Amino acid sequence: MRKAILPFVLLLCSFSLFSQTAGTLTVTYSTQKIASQTLSVYAVYVTNSSAALVNTLAYKTSNGNSSASSELASWWTLIGKSLTGAKFIGTVDGISGATTSTWAIGQKVYWGRTASVATVPDGTYTVNFIIGEATSGGGSIVGNVIYKGTFVKGTAVSNATVTATSGFSNITLAWAPVNTAINDVEMDKYYSVYPNPAVSSIFVSGSDVKQVEICSLAGQSLIVSNQQQVNISSLPKGNYLAIIRANNGTIVKKIQKQ
Repeated sequence: MRKAILPFVLLLCSFSLFSQTAGTLTVTYSTQKIASQTLSVYAVYVTNSSAALVNTLAYKTSNGNSSASSELASWWTLIGKSLTGAKFIGTVDGISGATTSTWAIGQKVYWGRTASVATVPDGTYTVNFIIGEATSGGGSIVGNVIYKGTFVKGTAVSNATVTATSGFSNITLAWAPVNTAINDVEMDKYYSVYPNPAVSSIFVSGSDVKQVEICSLAGQSLIVSNQQQVNISSLPKGNYLAIIRANNGTIVKKIQKQ
Protein backbone atom coordinates (compact mmCIF):
# COMPACT_ATOMS: atom_id res chain seq x y z
CA MET A 1 0.00 0.00 0.00
CA ARG A 2 2.82 2.41 0.87
CA LYS A 3 4.54 1.73 -2.46
CA ALA A 4 1.38 2.69 -4.31
CA ILE A 5 0.87 5.93 -2.40
CA LEU A 6 4.41 7.32 -2.73
CA PRO A 7 4.46 7.72 -6.56
CA PHE A 8 1.03 9.36 -6.35
CA VAL A 9 2.30 11.88 -3.81
CA LEU A 10 5.35 12.63 -5.93
CA LEU A 11 3.14 13.13 -8.97
CA LEU A 12 1.02 15.67 -7.10
CA CYS A 13 4.12 17.56 -5.96
CA SER A 14 5.48 17.67 -9.51
CA PHE A 15 2.17 18.91 -10.89
CA SER A 16 1.96 21.61 -8.23
CA LEU A 17 5.49 22.77 -8.98
CA PHE A 18 5.06 23.09 -12.74
CA SER A 19 1.57 24.62 -12.64
CA GLN A 20 2.71 27.79 -10.85
CA THR A 21 2.59 30.88 -13.03
CA ALA A 22 5.50 33.26 -13.59
CA GLY A 23 4.82 36.96 -13.99
CA THR A 24 5.18 40.40 -12.41
CA LEU A 25 3.08 42.30 -9.90
CA THR A 26 3.47 46.08 -10.24
CA VAL A 27 2.37 48.15 -7.24
CA THR A 28 2.04 51.93 -7.62
CA TYR A 29 1.39 54.34 -4.75
CA SER A 30 2.04 57.79 -3.33
CA THR A 31 2.37 58.79 0.32
CA GLN A 32 1.21 61.95 2.06
CA LYS A 33 1.17 63.48 5.50
CA ILE A 34 -1.60 62.35 7.80
CA ALA A 35 -0.84 64.97 10.45
CA SER A 36 1.45 67.92 11.05
CA GLN A 37 4.41 65.61 11.62
CA THR A 38 7.66 65.57 9.67
CA LEU A 39 8.33 61.90 8.93
CA SER A 40 6.29 59.14 7.38
CA VAL A 41 6.91 55.49 8.29
CA TYR A 42 5.38 52.82 6.11
CA ALA A 43 5.62 49.35 4.63
CA VAL A 44 4.17 47.69 1.54
CA TYR A 45 4.06 43.90 1.73
CA VAL A 46 2.35 40.83 0.28
CA THR A 47 0.57 38.18 2.36
CA ASN A 48 -1.13 34.92 1.39
CA SER A 49 -4.59 33.61 2.30
CA SER A 50 -3.25 32.56 5.72
CA ALA A 51 -1.99 36.13 6.39
CA ALA A 52 1.61 34.88 6.27
CA LEU A 53 4.27 37.17 4.81
CA VAL A 54 5.22 36.35 1.20
CA ASN A 55 7.35 39.36 0.27
CA THR A 56 8.11 42.85 1.57
CA LEU A 57 8.08 45.21 -1.40
CA ALA A 58 9.24 48.38 0.40
CA TYR A 59 9.55 49.93 3.84
CA LYS A 60 10.64 53.15 5.48
CA THR A 61 11.24 53.76 9.17
CA SER A 62 12.08 56.98 10.95
CA ASN A 63 14.62 56.01 13.56
CA GLY A 64 15.66 52.42 13.20
CA ASN A 65 14.99 49.01 14.59
CA SER A 66 14.05 50.04 18.12
CA SER A 67 11.04 52.09 17.04
CA ALA A 68 9.67 50.02 14.18
CA SER A 69 7.70 47.76 16.52
CA SER A 70 5.56 50.70 17.60
CA GLU A 71 5.48 52.41 14.21
CA LEU A 72 4.50 49.41 12.07
CA ALA A 73 3.49 46.77 14.57
CA SER A 74 1.67 44.25 12.35
CA TRP A 75 4.36 44.17 9.65
CA TRP A 76 7.18 44.22 12.22
CA THR A 77 5.80 41.01 13.75
CA LEU A 78 5.62 39.29 10.35
CA ILE A 79 9.22 40.01 9.34
CA GLY A 80 10.65 38.72 12.60
CA LYS A 81 12.13 42.10 13.63
CA SER A 82 15.10 42.03 11.30
CA LEU A 83 15.57 45.56 9.97
CA THR A 84 19.08 46.71 9.14
CA GLY A 85 18.76 50.50 9.17
CA ALA A 86 16.62 53.59 9.49
CA LYS A 87 15.94 54.34 5.86
CA PHE A 88 13.73 53.50 2.91
CA ILE A 89 14.71 50.18 1.42
CA GLY A 90 13.30 48.61 -1.73
CA THR A 91 13.80 44.85 -2.04
CA VAL A 92 15.46 43.32 -5.11
CA ASP A 93 12.07 43.78 -6.74
CA GLY A 94 11.65 47.39 -5.70
CA ILE A 95 12.92 50.76 -6.85
CA SER A 96 14.33 52.79 -3.97
CA GLY A 97 15.35 56.43 -3.99
CA ALA A 98 13.24 57.99 -1.27
CA THR A 99 14.71 59.07 2.07
CA THR A 100 13.19 59.61 5.48
CA SER A 101 12.55 63.29 4.69
CA THR A 102 10.71 62.89 1.38
CA TRP A 103 7.33 61.62 0.27
CA ALA A 104 6.88 58.95 -2.37
CA ILE A 105 5.08 60.25 -5.46
CA GLY A 106 4.07 57.68 -8.06
CA GLN A 107 6.38 55.11 -6.46
CA LYS A 108 6.51 51.72 -8.21
CA VAL A 109 7.68 48.48 -6.61
CA TYR A 110 7.57 45.01 -8.09
CA TRP A 111 7.15 41.38 -7.17
CA GLY A 112 8.59 39.16 -9.89
CA ARG A 113 10.62 41.57 -11.99
CA THR A 114 13.93 40.09 -10.88
CA ALA A 115 13.08 37.64 -8.08
CA SER A 116 11.05 34.67 -9.23
CA VAL A 117 7.38 34.15 -8.41
CA ALA A 118 7.22 30.93 -10.43
CA THR A 119 7.76 28.86 -7.27
CA VAL A 120 4.86 30.54 -5.42
CA PRO A 121 1.45 28.84 -5.76
CA ASP A 122 -1.19 30.55 -7.87
CA GLY A 123 -4.10 32.03 -5.92
CA THR A 124 -5.42 35.19 -4.29
CA TYR A 125 -2.88 37.38 -2.48
CA THR A 126 -3.21 40.57 -0.43
CA VAL A 127 -1.03 43.66 -0.78
CA ASN A 128 -0.92 45.53 2.53
CA PHE A 129 -0.16 49.23 2.97
CA ILE A 130 0.60 50.39 6.52
CA ILE A 131 1.58 53.95 7.43
CA GLY A 132 2.23 55.98 10.56
CA GLU A 133 3.59 59.41 11.36
CA ALA A 134 6.40 60.35 13.70
CA THR A 135 8.12 63.54 14.78
CA SER A 136 11.62 64.19 13.52
CA GLY A 137 12.99 62.87 16.79
CA GLY A 138 11.10 59.61 16.46
CA GLY A 139 8.66 60.62 19.18
CA SER A 140 4.89 60.38 19.19
CA ILE A 141 3.20 58.17 16.63
CA VAL A 142 0.16 59.67 14.97
CA GLY A 143 -2.01 57.06 13.31
CA ASN A 144 -1.29 53.53 12.16
CA VAL A 145 -3.46 53.13 9.09
CA ILE A 146 -3.66 49.88 7.12
CA TYR A 147 -5.13 49.47 3.63
CA LYS A 148 -5.47 46.20 1.74
CA GLY A 149 -5.96 45.19 -1.88
CA THR A 150 -6.14 41.74 -3.46
CA PHE A 151 -5.08 40.30 -6.80
CA VAL A 152 -5.18 36.83 -8.33
CA LYS A 153 -1.81 35.33 -9.25
CA GLY A 154 -2.50 33.07 -12.20
CA THR A 155 -2.61 32.82 -15.96
CA ALA A 156 -4.91 35.83 -16.41
CA VAL A 157 -4.23 39.55 -15.97
CA SER A 158 -5.47 40.86 -12.60
CA ASN A 159 -5.79 44.59 -11.87
CA ALA A 160 -7.14 46.39 -8.81
CA THR A 161 -7.25 49.82 -7.20
CA VAL A 162 -7.18 50.47 -3.48
CA THR A 163 -9.05 53.40 -1.95
CA ALA A 164 -7.10 55.20 0.75
CA THR A 165 -8.38 58.16 2.77
CA SER A 166 -5.24 59.08 4.70
CA GLY A 167 -1.51 58.53 4.31
CA PHE A 168 -1.60 56.82 0.90
CA SER A 169 -3.09 57.75 -2.45
CA ASN A 170 -3.17 56.56 -6.09
CA ILE A 171 -2.76 52.88 -5.18
CA THR A 172 -2.94 50.40 -8.06
CA LEU A 173 -2.10 46.70 -8.35
CA ALA A 174 -1.37 45.04 -11.70
CA TRP A 175 -0.54 41.34 -12.10
CA ALA A 176 0.77 40.38 -15.57
CA PRO A 177 1.48 36.68 -16.21
CA VAL A 178 4.21 35.47 -18.53
CA ASN A 179 2.64 34.22 -21.75
CA THR A 180 3.88 30.81 -22.86
CA ALA A 181 3.86 29.49 -26.40
CA ILE A 182 4.05 25.82 -25.37
CA ASN A 183 2.83 24.07 -22.25
CA ASP A 184 4.93 22.99 -19.28
CA VAL A 185 4.93 19.30 -20.23
CA GLU A 186 6.43 20.07 -23.64
CA MET A 187 8.98 22.49 -22.17
CA ASP A 188 10.12 19.82 -19.73
CA LYS A 189 11.20 17.76 -22.75
CA TYR A 190 13.12 20.60 -24.42
CA TYR A 191 15.20 21.83 -21.48
CA SER A 192 17.45 19.98 -19.05
CA VAL A 193 20.05 20.80 -16.39
CA TYR A 194 23.31 18.88 -16.00
CA PRO A 195 25.27 17.71 -14.17
CA ASN A 196 22.71 17.08 -11.46
CA PRO A 197 23.87 16.72 -8.73
CA ALA A 198 26.52 19.37 -9.37
CA VAL A 199 29.59 20.57 -7.49
CA SER A 200 30.52 23.94 -8.99
CA SER A 201 28.53 24.70 -12.16
CA ILE A 202 25.42 23.64 -14.01
CA PHE A 203 24.61 23.88 -17.71
CA VAL A 204 21.12 24.40 -19.11
CA SER A 205 20.50 22.73 -22.47
CA GLY A 206 17.84 24.02 -24.83
CA SER A 207 17.34 26.83 -27.33
CA ASP A 208 16.61 30.53 -26.77
CA VAL A 209 17.36 30.51 -23.04
CA LYS A 210 17.12 34.11 -21.82
CA GLN A 211 17.78 33.72 -18.11
CA VAL A 212 18.52 31.11 -15.47
CA GLU A 213 17.61 31.87 -11.87
CA ILE A 214 18.61 29.73 -8.88
CA CYS A 215 16.22 29.89 -5.94
CA SER A 216 15.93 28.23 -2.57
CA LEU A 217 13.07 25.78 -2.12
CA ALA A 218 11.27 28.60 -0.29
CA GLY A 219 11.45 30.77 -3.41
CA GLN A 220 14.28 33.13 -2.38
CA SER A 221 16.29 34.33 -5.38
CA LEU A 222 19.98 33.46 -4.95
CA ILE A 223 21.65 33.65 -8.38
CA VAL A 224 20.46 35.22 -11.63
CA SER A 225 22.41 34.58 -14.82
CA ASN A 226 21.94 35.44 -18.48
CA GLN A 227 24.24 32.56 -19.43
CA GLN A 228 23.32 28.90 -19.85
CA GLN A 229 26.30 27.90 -17.73
CA VAL A 230 25.79 29.00 -14.11
CA ASN A 231 28.42 28.95 -11.37
CA ILE A 232 26.83 27.64 -8.15
CA SER A 233 30.04 27.07 -6.19
CA SER A 234 29.09 29.77 -3.66
CA LEU A 235 25.91 27.93 -2.61
CA PRO A 236 25.86 25.61 0.42
CA LYS A 237 25.21 21.93 -0.19
CA GLY A 238 21.52 21.18 -0.60
CA ASN A 239 18.54 21.24 -2.95
CA TYR A 240 17.55 24.25 -5.08
CA LEU A 241 15.27 25.26 -7.92
CA ALA A 242 16.61 26.29 -11.34
CA ILE A 243 14.07 28.52 -13.09
CA ILE A 244 14.70 28.59 -16.83
CA ARG A 245 13.19 31.48 -18.79
CA ALA A 246 13.16 31.05 -22.57
CA ASN A 247 11.29 32.52 -25.50
CA ASN A 248 8.90 29.58 -25.29
CA GLY A 249 8.04 30.13 -21.62
CA THR A 250 9.30 29.28 -18.13
CA ILE A 251 10.19 25.90 -16.64
CA VAL A 252 11.38 24.90 -13.16
CA LYS A 253 13.93 22.15 -12.49
CA LYS A 254 15.01 20.83 -9.10
CA ILE A 255 18.79 20.59 -8.70
CA GLN A 256 21.17 19.39 -6.01
CA LYS A 257 24.45 21.06 -4.99
CA GLN A 258 27.03 18.66 -3.57
